[in-house]
Amino acid sequence: NRAGAVEIERAAGDYAYAARRRRELGPGGLLAALSARAAWTSAATHAVLPLLATDAGLRRQLVTGISAHRRRAGSWSGGLWLPECAHAEWLHGPLEAAGVSSTCVELTRVFGLGDRRHLTPLLTDEGPVLWPIDRAMMALVWSDGGYPSRGPYRNYHGLTTHRHHVWGNDGAVYDAGAARLQAAADAADFVARVRERVAGGGVCVCAFDTELLGHWWYEGVQWLSAVIDECARQGLALSTLDDARGEATPVAPPAQLPITSWGEGGDLRTWSAPRVADLAFAARTAELRLAAARRPVPVRAARELLALQSSDWAFLAYRGTAGAYPRERFSGHLAAFGQALAGDPALGPELRGLAPDLAA
Repeated sequence: NRAGAVEIERAAGDYAYAARRRRELGPGGLLAALSARAAWTSAATHAVLPLLATDAGLRRQLVTGISAHRRRAGSWSGGLWLPECAHAEWLHGPLEAAGVSSTCVELTRVFGLGDRRHLTPLLTDEGPVLWPIDRAMMALVWSDGGYPSRGPYRNYHGLTTHRHHVWGNDGAVYDAGAARLQAAADAADFVARVRERVAGGGVCVCAFDTELLGHWWYEGVQWLSAVIDECARQGLALSTLDDARGEATPVAPPAQLPITSWGEGGDLRTWSAPRVADLAFAARTAELRLAAARRPVPVRAARELLALQSSDWAFLAYRGTAGAYPRERFSGHLAAFGQALAGDPALGPELRGLAPDLAA
């Protein structure tokens, strides 16, 4: 219909805007622009660290990720995002040894949803500070009934025959103006709730996957911009965790913290439950094979192991959202790992992206 055609023409302007902004970034492009604002890093390939089999494998993930960050950003503040917020107490020592001073943890099943203890950082005996993420506030956005499900927002899953996004969540043709007003209203609501949450003090840590803003939630960038404006209007202080560390007073963590994550059930089942246990055991077996191999190990084998350890393969297989793709990728890296470890001359050291920063 005509309204749908008009919306397609409007949406085409997104591509023109993105192309213009990319040209305006200058030397270094998008990577340089992002690196200039990047303070924290993560493990090399977003491996679920408590599932790794060896100290050497853990060090390889940490040091490779940190080295890659330093090369791209020029410096590092000591902050490290624990992949999938997967935390175990035995990680504290290796994190400290790698230079990590702060990280985030998911303790909802330890403290309970909405407990005020989520607002206080925890100082471990080994040194790294643990920042609990505040699931109660995050769920206002990142949950089935969160803001992105509101009627005026663009429906990510509803496509035309030619795979255009023209529908709102309410079933009508998408109205960008109405969605913009909804984003402003939701930003005001979010800031008001967080402001009330921290009225008695504390730091509310809200962590969202980057792809939520603008990809899964088309209006997410508008919402975030409105949140920043609302914070100024409502008097809510924004801070990086590096800056907040100088103002907040950490307390000792509870004794014997269980292994936690932000996956299903708050534990590691998303990456190790029966439906994906074969992937977890295969990755650990490969890691042990590398640890037992004659030195020096083939560089390609180490790189394939890093690729094999990515949390995405098990996550996608567990959720069943990507068909055969995650298992195909995992199997490909596993086969290449075996070939490289056996010294197959057909496999050189190349594996795009990890070469400059590999920690042996």
